[in-house]
Amino acid sequence: MNDIKVVMDTSALAKLFLIEEESKECREIRDLHIKNKLKIYTCDFALIELANVLKFTPGMSSEDIINAIKAIKAIEIHLTSLNELIEDAIRYAFKLNLTIYDALHAALSEALNTPLITYDKELQVKLKQRAMKASTYLTNYKRER
Repeated sequence: MNDIKVVMDTSALAKLFLIEEESKECREIRDLHIKNKLKIYTCDFALIELANVLKFTPGMSSEDIINAIKAIKAIEIHLTSLNELIEDAIRYAFKLNLTIYDALHAALSEALNTPLITYDKELQVKLKQRAMKASTYLTNYKRER
């Protein structure tokens, strides 16, 4: 396995299951993960957030959502425990005036010293050097290979 790591927050993970702007790019990162070119990390709490996002997506059934969660587990996206992140996330939330939910992914990205793939504009602004869209990440990834 390659040592390249990337954190995907819920806004990026949702694009794996929805057809939206940059869904293709998020799937490309997923494919790199499956091919062991990089390792995707997220917070285990993201599964709850993802299930909730998908629940409010028109046309999604409970089985669709269960299958999405199973898919995340099947491709072995690394689920970092909320317990490991909560203290740093609280500090991050206060330091950058973020929600605790968003700060979880920011704290994970910081702990791993790795980019955060997100579509949360506030995170992109507050974590300029670290938070980015999948397309930006892929451009950088390809340039460095």
